[in-house]
Amino acid sequence: MYEDKKELDNKVLGVVNTYIRRVESLVGDRIVAKIYGNGSVSLDHVYTVTLVIPDAIASPRYPDMFMDQIVASFTFKTFPGNASIQIVSNAFIQYKYRNRGIGTLMNQCRIDIGKALELSALMCTVASYNVFQLRIMEKNGWTRSYTLKKKGQNSEVHIYIYDLTGD
Repeated sequence: MYEDKKELDNKVLGVVNTYIRRVESLVGDRIVAKIYGNGSVSLDHVYTVTLVIPDAIASPRYPDMFMDQIVASFTFKTFPGNASIQIVSNAFIQYKYRNRGIGTLMNQCRIDIGKALELSALMCTVASYNVFQLRIMEKNGWTRSYTLKKKGQNSEVHIYIYDLTGD
């Protein structure tokens, strides 16, 4: 466990910064990372990592909002009762940047953050209709550990685990 939030922030930012140039080359524009945390180094810390194009033109629909163009984003949250497991959620690649390898890079970034934080495992869920994310999980070493039917719907959710103990 980290004694100080700055140490934790620096580990996460250090990993994310190693991916910035590679994403820039795929996007063709300058990228900056924005990392938002809940300010906690306790068992319930949460991080959202967002890569953005600074100074992009605001949407006419939201003139005072979204001044930055989001390229990719994901969230880390501590698994309740076990700080050595992080739940990865809200993995997102802006539609116009898909099929360029950014999803695969962001997946590796999440894994590298897990290693830097000395975690045991990462865990996430993927809906069966999310073929892009399913492909990323399958080709990058995640293990599908369980599939469940969404109650009242005709779809499934897959639970994936990435074991960091063998790396």
